[in-house]
Amino acid sequence: MLYAWKIHEEITPTTLSVNLECTRFMVQNYTANALWSLQSDRSLPPFPKSEWKYVLSGTAVNLDIVFSGLFSTLTDDKITTSVGDFDLSGGGKPSKIVQSHRDWTIVWNSTSAAILCAFPHCALELQQYSEYILQFFGAFLYLHSKVINLNKSIRHYAGEVKHIELSEFG
Repeated sequence: MLYAWKIHEEITPTTLSVNLECTRFMVQNYTANALWSLQSDRSLPPFPKSEWKYVLSGTAVNLDIVFSGLFSTLTDDKITTSVGDFDLSGGGKPSKIVQSHRDWTIVWNSTSAAILCAFPHCALELQQYSEYILQFFGAFLYLHSKVINLNKSIRHYAGEVKHIELSEFG
Protein backbone atom coordinates (compact mmCIF):
# COMPACT_ATOMS: atom_id res chain seq x y z
CA MET A 1 0.00 0.00 0.00
CA LEU A 2 1.36 3.38 -1.03
CA TYR A 3 -0.27 5.58 1.66
CA ALA A 4 -1.53 4.68 5.14
CA TRP A 5 -4.63 6.85 4.71
CA LYS A 6 -5.68 4.68 1.77
CA ILE A 7 -6.47 1.71 4.03
CA HIS A 8 -10.10 2.83 4.40
CA GLU A 9 -10.49 3.01 0.61
CA GLU A 10 -9.19 -0.54 0.21
CA ILE A 11 -11.56 -1.86 2.89
CA THR A 12 -14.65 -0.02 1.59
CA PRO A 13 -13.96 1.20 -1.93
CA THR A 14 -15.97 4.13 -3.21
CA THR A 15 -17.72 3.84 -6.54
CA LEU A 16 -17.36 6.91 -8.75
CA SER A 17 -19.44 7.82 -11.78
CA VAL A 18 -17.92 6.82 -15.11
CA ASN A 19 -17.12 10.48 -15.95
CA LEU A 20 -15.52 11.18 -12.57
CA GLU A 21 -13.52 7.94 -12.72
CA CYS A 22 -12.30 8.86 -16.20
CA THR A 23 -11.37 12.37 -15.02
CA ARG A 24 -9.61 10.96 -11.92
CA PHE A 25 -7.57 8.60 -14.06
CA MET A 26 -6.60 11.37 -16.49
CA VAL A 27 -5.64 13.85 -13.75
CA GLN A 28 -3.42 11.22 -12.13
CA ASN A 29 -1.59 10.76 -15.42
CA TYR A 30 -1.07 14.44 -16.16
CA THR A 31 2.36 15.64 -15.08
CA ALA A 32 4.65 18.56 -15.83
CA ASN A 33 5.55 16.74 -19.04
CA ALA A 34 1.88 16.62 -20.01
CA LEU A 35 1.64 20.38 -19.44
CA TRP A 36 4.67 20.99 -21.66
CA SER A 37 3.31 18.66 -24.33
CA LEU A 38 -0.10 20.29 -24.24
CA GLN A 39 1.26 23.82 -24.44
CA SER A 40 3.55 22.95 -27.36
CA ASP A 41 0.68 21.52 -29.41
CA ARG A 42 -0.17 23.74 -32.37
CA SER A 43 -3.84 22.76 -32.53
CA LEU A 44 -4.75 24.13 -29.10
CA PRO A 45 -7.39 26.83 -28.75
CA PRO A 46 -6.19 30.28 -27.63
CA PHE A 47 -5.82 29.99 -23.86
CA PRO A 48 -3.43 31.54 -21.30
CA LYS A 49 -0.50 29.29 -20.42
CA SER A 50 -0.90 30.09 -16.73
CA GLU A 51 -4.37 28.53 -16.63
CA TRP A 52 -3.53 25.18 -18.24
CA LYS A 53 -2.34 23.78 -14.91
CA TYR A 54 -5.84 24.35 -13.50
CA VAL A 55 -7.44 22.69 -16.50
CA LEU A 56 -5.18 19.64 -16.13
CA SER A 57 -5.78 19.38 -12.38
CA GLY A 58 -9.55 19.64 -12.75
CA THR A 59 -9.77 22.77 -10.61
CA ALA A 60 -11.46 26.09 -11.35
CA VAL A 61 -9.89 28.30 -13.99
CA ASN A 62 -9.80 32.06 -13.32
CA LEU A 63 -12.06 33.41 -16.07
CA ASP A 64 -10.76 36.97 -15.56
CA ILE A 65 -7.23 35.79 -16.36
CA VAL A 66 -8.53 33.89 -19.40
CA PHE A 67 -10.41 37.01 -20.54
CA SER A 68 -7.29 39.13 -20.12
CA GLY A 69 -5.18 36.55 -21.90
CA LEU A 70 -7.47 36.43 -24.91
CA PHE A 71 -7.05 40.16 -25.54
CA SER A 72 -3.60 40.83 -24.10
CA THR A 73 -0.57 41.77 -26.15
CA LEU A 74 1.78 41.03 -23.23
CA THR A 75 3.68 37.76 -23.17
CA ASP A 76 4.65 37.75 -19.48
CA ASP A 77 1.69 36.86 -17.30
CA LYS A 78 3.59 36.78 -14.00
CA ILE A 79 4.33 39.34 -11.34
CA THR A 80 7.60 39.07 -9.41
CA THR A 81 7.97 40.67 -5.98
CA SER A 82 11.24 40.82 -4.05
CA VAL A 83 11.16 40.17 -0.32
CA GLY A 84 14.64 40.54 1.11
CA ASP A 85 16.88 38.14 -0.80
CA PHE A 86 13.96 36.19 -2.26
CA ASP A 87 11.95 36.72 -5.42
CA LEU A 88 8.33 35.57 -5.27
CA SER A 89 6.48 34.97 -8.52
CA GLY A 90 2.77 34.67 -9.00
CA GLY A 91 0.08 35.03 -11.59
CA GLY A 92 -0.48 38.53 -12.84
CA LYS A 93 -3.49 40.62 -12.07
CA PRO A 94 -6.01 40.37 -14.86
CA SER A 95 -6.16 43.49 -17.02
CA LYS A 96 -9.73 42.70 -18.08
CA ILE A 97 -12.55 41.55 -15.82
CA VAL A 98 -15.58 39.57 -16.95
CA GLN A 99 -18.45 42.02 -16.46
CA SER A 100 -21.24 41.10 -18.86
CA HIS A 101 -23.10 38.26 -20.54
CA ARG A 102 -21.03 38.93 -23.67
CA ASP A 103 -17.73 38.76 -21.76
CA TRP A 104 -18.76 35.57 -19.97
CA THR A 105 -19.84 33.86 -23.20
CA ILE A 106 -16.53 34.67 -24.92
CA VAL A 107 -14.40 33.47 -22.02
CA TRP A 108 -16.56 30.41 -21.27
CA ASN A 109 -16.35 29.23 -24.89
CA SER A 110 -12.56 29.51 -24.75
CA THR A 111 -12.38 27.78 -21.37
CA SER A 112 -14.69 24.97 -22.50
CA ALA A 113 -12.55 24.41 -25.60
CA ALA A 114 -9.43 24.15 -23.41
CA ILE A 115 -11.12 21.73 -20.99
CA LEU A 116 -12.32 19.60 -23.90
CA CYS A 117 -8.73 19.28 -25.17
CA ALA A 118 -7.76 17.58 -21.92
CA PHE A 119 -11.08 15.96 -20.98
CA PRO A 120 -13.11 15.23 -24.13
CA HIS A 121 -15.60 13.14 -22.16
CA CYS A 122 -16.84 16.29 -20.34
CA ALA A 123 -18.59 17.85 -23.37
CA LEU A 124 -22.13 17.26 -22.09
CA GLU A 125 -21.30 18.50 -18.59
CA LEU A 126 -19.78 21.71 -20.01
CA GLN A 127 -22.75 22.28 -22.30
CA GLN A 128 -25.24 21.76 -19.47
CA TYR A 129 -23.35 24.14 -17.20
CA SER A 130 -23.24 26.78 -19.93
CA GLU A 131 -27.00 26.49 -20.47
CA TYR A 132 -27.57 26.71 -16.71
CA ILE A 133 -25.62 29.97 -16.36
CA LEU A 134 -27.10 31.44 -19.55
CA GLN A 135 -30.59 30.96 -18.06
CA PHE A 136 -29.57 33.24 -15.19
CA PHE A 137 -28.34 35.88 -17.62
CA GLY A 138 -31.71 35.70 -19.37
CA ALA A 139 -33.67 35.91 -16.11
CA PHE A 140 -31.63 38.76 -14.62
CA LEU A 141 -31.01 41.05 -17.59
CA TYR A 142 -29.63 43.97 -15.57
CA LEU A 143 -27.83 42.02 -12.87
CA HIS A 144 -24.95 40.52 -14.83
CA SER A 145 -22.51 41.09 -11.97
CA LYS A 146 -24.67 38.91 -9.70
CA VAL A 147 -24.75 36.10 -12.28
CA ILE A 148 -20.96 36.35 -12.75
CA ASN A 149 -20.46 36.15 -8.98
CA LEU A 150 -22.78 33.12 -8.84
CA ASN A 151 -20.72 31.50 -11.60
CA LYS A 152 -17.47 32.17 -9.69
CA SER A 153 -18.91 30.67 -6.51
CA ILE A 154 -20.28 27.56 -8.23
CA ARG A 155 -17.10 26.90 -10.20
CA HIS A 156 -14.83 27.52 -7.22
CA TYR A 157 -16.87 25.23 -4.98
CA ALA A 158 -17.26 22.55 -7.66
CA GLY A 159 -13.53 22.73 -8.44
CA GLU A 160 -12.66 22.30 -4.78
CA VAL A 161 -15.09 19.38 -4.37
CA LYS A 162 -13.84 17.69 -7.56
CA HIS A 163 -10.22 18.23 -6.48
CA ILE A 164 -10.96 16.67 -3.07
CA GLU A 165 -12.82 13.74 -4.64
CA LEU A 166 -10.07 13.11 -7.18
CA SER A 167 -7.25 13.29 -4.66
CA GLU A 168 -9.12 11.32 -2.02
CA PHE A 169 -9.76 8.35 -4.27
CA GLY A 170 -6.52 8.46 -6.24
